[in-house]
Amino acid sequence: DIGLGLGFTASEMLETRLIAQEQVVAIAAPHHALVKRSSLQWIELRDHPLVMLAHSDHQQMIMRSMEQSDSDMALVKSVSHVESLYAMVETGMFVGLVSSLYEASYRARGFVTIEAQSPALTRYVSLVTRKCLPAARRPIVQDCWEYLCMHMKKEA
Repeated sequence: DIGLGLGFTASEMLETRLIAQEQVVAIAAPHHALVKRSSLQWIELRDHPLVMLAHSDHQQMIMRSMEQSDSDMALVKSVSHVESLYAMVETGMFVGLVSSLYEASYRARGFVTIEAQSPALTRYVSLVTRKCLPAARRPIVQDCWEYLCMHMKKEA
């Protein structure tokens, strides 16, 4: 009855509420040369070995941006597990490309976040339910919808 959607065009039969904006960011070990930068353009990553999750939703989006910036795709490694990605970033030899939604996780490990802009790789996360009058929904679904909308709303 209630779901999450990532960057989609909703049917007129669905009600949606934006709850988060997700961006692909670069993470690096504190001693990496790029951490002096608060933001950079994708083209500036082309000479750095990069690592990303192989089966992430971002993989195609990242690969397109890297190809457009004329990057050496041999420098882009894909791994299956986030722990492998973190281990490679910890060496200081790789820059990780990850979702901004997991910022608490990689900051806890001491990594520095660098926003990659131009273009910014952004998606929107929304709550989704069938559109109807609140009285037409089962009470438990309406209560859950209201609770989630209140507690998951996007911070301005």
